[in-house]
Order: sequence, then C-alpha cells, then structure tokens
Amino acid sequence: MKRFRGYKKSQVRNMNMRKYGKGNYLKRGFVSVLVSAILISNPSINTYAAEEKYVVTDFGNGYNMVTKEDGKTLTYSPESGVTLLKDDGYAFKDLNKNGKLDTYEDWRLDTKTRATGLADIMVGDGKDGIEAIAGLMLYSPHPAISSEEVSGISVTGTSTDAAATVEAIIDNNIRHLVIRTVASTEIAAKWNNNMQKLVEGIDYGIPFNNSSDPRK
Repeated sequence: MKRFRGYKKSQVRNMNMRKYGKGNYLKRGFVSVLVSAILISNPSINTYAAEEKYVVTDFGNGYNMVTKEDGKTLTYSPESGVTLLKDDGYAFKDLNKNGKLDTYEDWRLDTKTRATGLADIMVGDGKDGIEAIAGLMLYSPHPAISSEEVSGISVTGTSTDAAATVEAIIDNNIRHLVIRTVASTEIAAKWNNNMQKLVEGIDYGIPFNNSSDPRK
C-alpha cells in the first residue's frame, strides 16, 4: 500500500485506530481471525468448489436425468425424497437419505464392493435373515398392468389383489415381479417409472426389477 510506505507498522496501526476507533479496530481484527479459524476448521465452507462434472436435466414430469462427462448416467425422482450428493465434482444419489455418500451409492466402485457395502448397512440396521434378502425374492402372481398408477395392477381383476401386491412391495421389500399383460407399451413404461419412484423413497432406495411373459 503506497500511502503507508515509509511508516512503521505501529504507526499504521495507530492511524487505523484513529480512523475506526480503538474498539472497532480491535473488533474488526477479532472477526477477521474468527472467520479465518472457521474456514480452516470447517472444510465444508470454501471460497471455491470443485468444478461440477455433471448436468441435471429436468424432464418436467417428475423425473430428472444426471449426465456426466465421464461417468454413469443417473435418473431419479425428486418426489421420492432422493437428493444428489457431490464428491470430486461428480453427482451421486443419496438413496438412503442420510446425507452422506455410502459405499453402495458410489457408482465408481465395482459391483461386489457396492453390494457388500449395502449388505453391511442392512445387517448393521438389524435387517438380516429374510429381511436382508427379501428384495431378491420373486413375487409372481402374474399381474396385469391396466394403468400407469402403481396400484393399476390386478391378478384376477380385483382391487384386493392389487393392494396385496403393492403391500408386498412396500411392507415385505419385494423388488422383483413378473408381469402377465400390459394395456400398452406407453402405460407399461409409465407404470414402471412410477414404481421406481415408489421404491426409491423406501429405506435404501433399492430399484424395482420386473419382467414380462413373452407375447407377440
């Protein structure tokens, strides 16, 4: 600072005290030191952030797509409660909604590592035995899809059967279903999206898997 050239530090300090007042000058110094300490001790507060390496596209129908320069493409529904986590500029789905990136949510890792990580979390939560593997089980009343709503399924044409199937998905963690017939391919696609939105908001966000009988 040119205007202070030739002055000693003590003289500059005294001039600042006269300018701001001794009390205010000391407060300014204290606040400066305090802010510096907070920035150093809290890594989540930065003056800069890692460059984002992804783009989020909102389709306007309740679903978003996350595309990356050199990573996995993700889709999710904000309506399910799932949000995005950021690490090294990349985006990850917070499937269990705990605010941190868990091993099974990290698409950069191999499948075995991610599966083991999920199993460890489930067992740690006390969900071992049948509760831990229920998501892998096949529930096959061979329902028909008649509408895009999740409840738009039926086995013998009754709402009771539809309710039982949805109950099995929500309460018993079933994540695999065999579909008998569909009203149309468009309805089937929308039904599948709504089903994924439903299960994405449950517990660990384990996706739903469905297959269909062959047809002409």
